[in-house]
Amino acid sequence: MARKNREADRAYKNAWANAKRLQWTEEERAKQNARKRAWYVAQREHALAYAREYGETHKAERAAYQQAYGLIHRAELTAKSRARRHAHPELSAAWTKSYSARKKGAPINDLTAAQWREIQSAQDHRCYYCGKRFKWHLTQDHVQPLSQGGSHTLHNVIGACRSCNSKKHTSAPHIPVQPLLLTIAPAAKKRRRA
Repeated sequence: MARKNREADRAYKNAWANAKRLQWTEEERAKQNARKRAWYVAQREHALAYAREYGETHKAERAAYQQAYGLIHRAELTAKSRARRHAHPELSAAWTKSYSARKKGAPINDLTAAQWREIQSAQDHRCYYCGKRFKWHLTQDHVQPLSQGGSHTLHNVIGACRSCNSKKHTSAPHIPVQPLLLTIAPAAKKRRRA
């Protein structure tokens, strides 16, 4: 009985707070946001520790919620994902390549879409092996293949046409290779794993 009252009380308070929030002026909203930012700056370590602890203790609940949300909103999420891929195809391709490299166990996996564009520009959009021009249609050829312990990084990737990349497969390059060593674009940031 007490639990039902607690839940009803919490729902009432949330509804009241939401209704009150809608009535705030821009100035009140800015003050509230400034207070929240100041608190977070002062309590940052405590807030991060609490978030980590909460995430660990509620991992199963969060996974169940995300799975249920995904099932309920599948069409909406699919449409958003499709729109994002069509709006930024090069970023989508870079993410796919990075994911594939991670699955294959690449020791270093930091090649970004900006670095890949630089590699193609440095090669004048020509295949490294046959020299034919393929503007924005080159494939990423790993000098040392991922299956043999190669990295998905700037120093191990060159641009090659599909045909030459397929012929090379997992063998050594048939001509000496000097990958791009210096670049303006930064490498991908390493993700922290909990």
